[in-house]
Amino acid sequence: MNYSDELKIVWVTPMRTATRTCGVLQKIYNFDISSQHGYSTKKDKLDYTLILNIRNPYSRLASLFRIFLHNNKSYSIDFESWIRGIIKKEFTNTDMLRGYEFYLDKIIDNIGKTPDYYVRVEFLEKDLKSLPFVKNGDIDLSGYFETQIYNNCYEKEFGDVNDWKLLYTQELADLVYFGMEKQFTLFNYNKDYWKDGTP
Repeated sequence: MNYSDELKIVWVTPMRTATRTCGVLQKIYNFDISSQHGYSTKKDKLDYTLILNIRNPYSRLASLFRIFLHNNKSYSIDFESWIRGIIKKEFTNTDMLRGYEFYLDKIIDNIGKTPDYYVRVEFLEKDLKSLPFVKNGDIDLSGYFETQIYNNCYEKEFGDVNDWKLLYTQELADLVYFGMEKQFTLFNYNKDYWKDGTP
């Protein structure tokens, strides 16, 4: 959990939701970054403004899969089998998935509070600039957005990789949608994002 007592903000950045880009901004504003992906909220901060980073489940799962393979180089599995293991709770080694937090809606349930602001990966710059302490602040952020968003983009991390949408078939997309329908509904994400490119 990352927080600022000065701004009275708790900012939750689950894995693969622009954590590093937002982490730089948090450091600029002197947030206490005690757990980059954690979300347990201390009782004395329950009245703080809550920010939650989110991402369309289709692209987030593709990104989580790539980081999974990166972190477990000896593990051989294809995307479809990995997804089926996650959705159907059949993944054999759950220790390898510790901290991945596939169901972002459950984070809200565990915190027990509806976020005041969402930062969507698909609209990252727009949403960050809309946060009151950024929008109304007096800190010069010239160059931050272009530099940080570019430096932490997908291609810079994984190299020249294929479009994540190519990982999906209609059958697999349906499995993800119905397995994570609450997220799609709660965050107003598009069921056909993997096909039409509209989040």
